[in-house]
Amino acid sequence: MKTGLRDTQNICIEEMVATFLLIVGQGSKYGYTKDTFKRSKFTISENFHKVLRALNTLAPDLMVKPGVATAAKISESTRFYPYFKDCIGAIDGTHI
Repeated sequence: MKTGLRDTQNICIEEMVATFLLIVGQGSKYGYTKDTFKRSKFTISENFHKVLRALNTLAPDLMVKPGVATAAKISESTRFYPYFKDCIGAIDGTHI
């Protein structure tokens, strides 16, 4: 899959992804990330948005489309069906 994400003269893709994950995964501020990677806030911001755009190009291909069928365990149960008949999926056991 092509994302358009490329190494630059000064920063490799791995570092771009690492800064992105530090910000998203740990909620780190740009200032902390800047100090960790010894880059400017501008560079951190640019790379963050490059990775975010790359992920947005991958998302339509990688995300599962919701199905129209209700699970048999729900549709066959008089106890659960009234509550979950319009359920389109579950994330970590939480029905949506």
